Amino acid sequence: MKILRLTLSMALMTQAFLSEASTSEETREMPGFRSIEEAIGRAGISKRLTPENEAFVQAAANNQEQLEKQFGKAFAGTWIDYDNSNNAHQVLALTDSTLSTKALENPRFKVVYVRYDLQTLTKLHDEIHKRYVSDQKFEAGILSTSIDVKSNVVVVFGAEIDFKKIQQQLISDGYDLNAVQLRVGGASRTVGNLQDQW
Repeated sequence: MKILRLTLSMALMTQAFLSEASTSEETREMPGFRSIEEAIGRAGISKRLTPENEAFVQAAANNQEQLEKQFGKAFAGTWIDYDNSNNAHQVLALTDSTLSTKALENPRFKVVYVRYDLQTLTKLHDEIHKRYVSDQKFEAGILSTSIDVKSNVVVVFGAEIDFKKIQQQLISDGYDLNAVQLRVGGASRTVGNLQDQW
C-alpha cells in the first residue's frame, strides 16, 4: 500500500500542481503541498484509494509476468485505468487480435490491440538510449528515453527547439518514427528507486 500510495501521490501531485482547475488562490500564493494526503485530496483522486482498488492493483502488479508468458510475442504491456465510478480496471495491450482472451473476460479487465509488442519497443528503446543517451553527450538533442506502453511508443525526451534535429537524426539512422514520440523533457536522474526528468 505504501508503494502504491507513493507512486499514485507523486503522479497526482504533479497532475494537481499543473491543473488550473485544482489550483486555489491559496496554492497560487504558496505552491506545493504540505502532505501527500493534501496532494491526493486536491487532485481529486482520494476516492480511487479504496481497499478494493488497492487489492485489484496489487493483483494486477503480480500478473504481468503471467500475462507476458501467456501471450508471448503479442504482449504489448498492461496498465491500470479507472472508470467514471473510480473503479480500477486492468488494460492489456496485445498485437494479435486472433488470440483467445476468454480467460480474461471479466468486467474489470479490458483488452486493446496495438501495433508494437513490448519486446519490439524494449529493443528500440535500448538501441536509441545506448546510441544517443548513455554516453551523456546528448549530441542529437536526445536527453532521455522511456517506454510508454499506454501510447505504444518509445518516448524520446528533448528540448522542443531540437525536435526537428532529433527527428532528422532518427530518420537518418533508420528508426521507425511511428514507434517514437517526441516529448519535452530533460535528462533523467535516479533517486533511490525513482526516476524523474529535469
